[in-house]
Amino acid sequence: MKLREAWHAVSRYYLMEHAARGDCRAAEILKGLLLTDWSAEERPAEDCLVRVAIGVCTARRPKMLASCLRAIGEQIAPARVEIHIVVADNEPEPNNQRLVDEFKGRAPFLVHYVHEPRRGIPQARNAVLEKCRALDVDWIAFTDDDCWVGPGWLASHMEAARRYEADVVYGRRDLVFPLPAPFWAIPSDDGKFAEGQRLHYAATHNVLFSARLIGSGDLAGLQFDEQLPHGEDTDFFHRAVQHGARIVYSNEPIVFETVTPGRASLSYQASRAFYYAASRSYFHRRHCGVTVAAHKLGARCVLQGPVAVARLLAAPFVWPFSERAFKSLVLKAAVRLAGAAGAAAGMLGFLGNPYDIIDGY
Repeated sequence: MKLREAWHAVSRYYLMEHAARGDCRAAEILKGLLLTDWSAEERPAEDCLVRVAIGVCTARRPKMLASCLRAIGEQIAPARVEIHIVVADNEPEPNNQRLVDEFKGRAPFLVHYVHEPRRGIPQARNAVLEKCRALDVDWIAFTDDDCWVGPGWLASHMEAARRYEADVVYGRRDLVFPLPAPFWAIPSDDGKFAEGQRLHYAATHNVLFSARLIGSGDLAGLQFDEQLPHGEDTDFFHRAVQHGARIVYSNEPIVFETVTPGRASLSYQASRAFYYAASRSYFHRRHCGVTVAAHKLGARCVLQGPVAVARLLAAPFVWPFSERAFKSLVLKAAVRLAGAAGAAAGMLGFLGNPYDIIDGY
């Protein structure tokens, strides 16, 4: 036995020498030998099973939900990863349960249906979190029911989290317009962040985060604020940063959002800018104080207001030369003016609720 142990020691020393010199085959053999000697409890973390839940909240958009789930079901699961799909049905009656059950019957992953009759996006997202706690998952991803993802979406998220040692990874969103494209359809600018850039917030249409955020560990037992009709995801992830979470951006996990003709209208894009600015202004007031929020509002009105008006005045003159330039000037002006109005409303505590009307199918 001692002779055999000595032979193993010499063999491993030999393999280590060759691995150190760049011999990939020797390195692989050495790794295999080491793994066979370790018990399951002693093996490195990368060999342990990781549970990931993908959350989707839905309301009155069954066709979009079916498309979304079909794309999620085609995920290429990373090695040693167990995938759960959690669908929160945010309707008074469990109208989407049959659809989810049919998907569950053919899905390659574990599927869970949750009915949350209390109306509201944060209520639905909290229902997903509650289920994730019960499942004891390690990571949680969110996308929206009007989005679809590629087969490598989850793997890209997890690789970015590993690469940047991040608690939260916020991914890219590309808009998919109907054909022919509506007049006011302008491509998305969601690639405005640099790869690996550290952020102070994220949104739930394309995000992966550690379940420690909702647990009782060193970060926080976070919940989405159910008093906020919108902007609750920005608030959620900002509070995570305040508790020490690291948020990074990655271009690699991409979701594609279906844009209906109604969403491509000038009025819809202006109203969306109003609500977004209202939530941001309320966010600054809540987390930074009234003085900081007032300064930001004043700077926005002084700097962006005149520029927006100038764009509107210039738009008719560029129309004969470039229709695209005309649309861009008008759209940017409308969005900036609506944003200024929304910021003022948010500063005063008037947020409204853009989700009162559900756009989709």
